[in-house]
Amino acid sequence: MKQNAEGASNKHRYFEKTKNGNDYWNFMHTLAAYYPESPSAHEQVQMDFFVRNSADYFLMEPRWIKRFHRGLKAMPPRVDSRNSFILWVCEQHNAVNESIGKSTFPCVLENLMKRWGPVSLSGSSKLA
Repeated sequence: MKQNAEGASNKHRYFEKTKNGNDYWNFMHTLAAYYPESPSAHEQVQMDFFVRNSADYFLMEPRWIKRFHRGLKAMPPRVDSRNSFILWVCEQHNAVNESIGKSTFPCVLENLMKRWGPVSLSGSSKLA
């Protein structure tokens, strides 16, 4: 197995990059599910800034970062409401997955909220 300058195998490095990408998307889906239903103008500006800049630190793989930024140009963040942001994150995730040959999943709001949204101890969503 080929090793990098620090002595770690390339396979291990790829795992770290893949894990960071998966962690990034789980974080983004969760963040969207907790985003305000009707965010203020200030919250919208903050979220737009965060989305445009966070991928560079989480995704790590230069080709994934480039694809993500191309996607931002084609489909800018929709941060005007929780529902639009949840669907935008799903659509972006699917676009990235398609571009790297991974499977996609349906962007159905109810299902996305069930998976990443807040739940009570009874298992029902706290957000309507």
